[in-house]
Amino acid sequence: MTVQHPLPSLAEPPVPDGVTMAELIALIATDPTLSTARRRNVASSIRRLCALLGLDPAHMPAAFWAFRERLAGFEPVAAGMTVRRFHTVRSDVGFALKRVSAPIARPRATLSDAWIGLKAGIDRWHVARIGRLAGYCSARGIAPAEVDDAVIEAYRSFVEQQTFKTSPQRHVRDLCCHWNKLLAADLLSASPLGLQHVTLPPGRATYAVAWDELPAGFRAGAERWLASLSRDADLFDVDARTRPLRDSSIDSYRFKLRQMVGALRERGLDTAGLLTLADLVELDRVRAIVGYFQERSAASGAAKDGRIVDGGFLHVLRMVARFTRPDDDDLHARLKNAHGRTSPGPRAMGRRPSEALRQFDGPSAFDRLLGLPPAVAARLDAKARLTRREALEYQAALGLELLIMRPVRLKNLAALRIGEHVRRDAGGVRIVVPADQVKNGVAIEHVLPPESAAMLERYLEKALPVLSSVPSGHLFPGAIAGRHKAQENLGKQIARLVRRHTGLTVTAHLMRHIAARLYMTAVPEGLETVRQLLSHKSADTTARSYVGLQNAAAVARYDALVLARRSQSAPAVPR
Repeated sequence: MTVQHPLPSLAEPPVPDGVTMAELIALIATDPTLSTARRRNVASSIRRLCALLGLDPAHMPAAFWAFRERLAGFEPVAAGMTVRRFHTVRSDVGFALKRVSAPIARPRATLSDAWIGLKAGIDRWHVARIGRLAGYCSARGIAPAEVDDAVIEAYRSFVEQQTFKTSPQRHVRDLCCHWNKLLAADLLSASPLGLQHVTLPPGRATYAVAWDELPAGFRAGAERWLASLSRDADLFDVDARTRPLRDSSIDSYRFKLRQMVGALRERGLDTAGLLTLADLVELDRVRAIVGYFQERSAASGAAKDGRIVDGGFLHVLRMVARFTRPDDDDLHARLKNAHGRTSPGPRAMGRRPSEALRQFDGPSAFDRLLGLPPAVAARLDAKARLTRREALEYQAALGLELLIMRPVRLKNLAALRIGEHVRRDAGGVRIVVPADQVKNGVAIEHVLPPESAAMLERYLEKALPVLSSVPSGHLFPGAIAGRHKAQENLGKQIARLVRRHTGLTVTAHLMRHIAARLYMTAVPEGLETVRQLLSHKSADTTARSYVGLQNAAAVARYDALVLARRSQSAPAVPR
C-alpha cells in the first residue's frame, strides 16, 4: 500500500512576488537572526555572483530558477575565481534564497536508519546517485520502501525550486533509472527491501518509428538489404558489397530507415502501405521525406539554400533504390540529381567544433590545456596514498595526456589494454591499435614521449590499484569487473577535469581538432604531419577538414612578415 505524505503544492510560487536580488540583500542586511559578519558575507556573495554572471541585482528575481541557465555554462576558473571560493559564494546565495523561499522541507545532513541501511547494501555507483534523494526523504520521514511517483514528483519540485541544479529534469530521470535498477537487483536478493517501481519521466521526444512497428514485409526487405551490406552477406551474392560495412554503419542505416518512416508519419501519410522496402522509394514518398527534412533543417537554422545539412537521407534512398529497383533508370536519375542539389558538399569541419576551436584564438588557452595533465599528476604524485576521487582525477589527467600527445578516437582510448595496446619494449612505451579495431581501418602505432610514459607508469603504480582491485588489463577499468570504462563516461570525466581547472569546454573528439590547429598554427604546410598524427586514411580527408586552419596560419604568417618589414623601415610620408 502506498503511504501518502504531505507534499508541497506545485502551484505555489517559489518566492514572494516582486522580490529581487537587490531587495534580498536589504532583507539579509536587516535579519536579526544573523550575526553582523554573516550578514556582510552573504550580501557580498550575492553581489559577487551577480557580477560574475553579468546580472543587475535590481532586475534579477530572487529565485533559484533565475540562475539555473546562467550557471549551466559558467566555470569559476575562467572568471578568475578558485573553485572553493565559488562554492562558498554559491552556498551563501543559496542560503539567502532559502530565507525567502516557500517553506519546503530540505535535506538534512543525518540520514535515517532506513536510508543508512539501504546505502550500506548497494555499491558506490548507486549510492552517489541517490544521495540527494536520501537526504530529502530523511528530512521528511520517508523510508526507501515508501518512495513512489508522488514522492518523486515532490522531489522534482524541490530540486527545481530549492537548488541550483542545472538540469533538474535530467537529474530526476537519471535518478528514476537508477532507482528501478536498484529495484530489479533487490528482487533478486535474499532479503528484499520492498522498493517500489517509479515511472520514468519522458526523455527527449523522437519521431523515429520503432523497428518492431514497421510492417513485416518492409522489415524483412530492409533486413535483406542491410545483410547485403554487411560481412554476413553471401560470398557469391551479386548485390553484396566488395568492402562490407562496419556494424556501426549498418546500425546507422537502420536508424535512418526508422527516421524516414517517421518523417512520412509526421507528414500525415499512412505508413501501412509500406509493404516492401521498394515502396519507400516511390517518388511521392521520396518527395515527402526530403521535404520534411528540409523543413527541419530550415527551422533549426542549419539549412542553406535549401540544402539538407548532414542528413544523408537521399544517399540512403539511392542505395535502397539500387537494391530494390535496379532497372528504374528514371528514378535513379531523379534521385541522383536531387542528391547533388541538396548535398552540403565536400565534408569539412562541422560548425560546432569550429566554434569550439575559437576558445584557442589566443595562445594562453593552449598553454592552460597542455600544462594541465603534468600539473595534476605532480600534485597527486606528492601524496603517499590516493583516495578514489584522487585516483579518478589521475585517470582523467592520463586520458587527457594521451589525447594531447597521441589524439586517438575516444572509443580506442577507453578500450586500451596493458600488454595488448600499451606495450613496453626497448624503444619505450608505445600505443598499438590493430586496424580492425579502428574506425577507418588504419592501424595506430605511436611511441609515447618519455614524460608521458613516466606519467603512465606512475598512474599504474598509484592510481590503478585504487580504481580496481581485480586486475583486468584495462588501462581505464570500469565499474563492472572485467570491463573497461564506458567511453561516454571517460569522455565526461576528461571534459570535467579540463573545465574545472582551465574554464575551457573541450570534448575528447575535439582534442583531434585541437592537435591539428596547434600544429598547423605553427606549420601551415603541415597537412601530411597532421594526417599521420590523426591516422587519416586519405590526405583528402585531412585537407577538407583543416584547410581553413592552414589558410588562417598562412595569412597570419603573411601578416607577421608585412608588419615586421613595415617596422624595420621608416615610411615615406607623401606630401
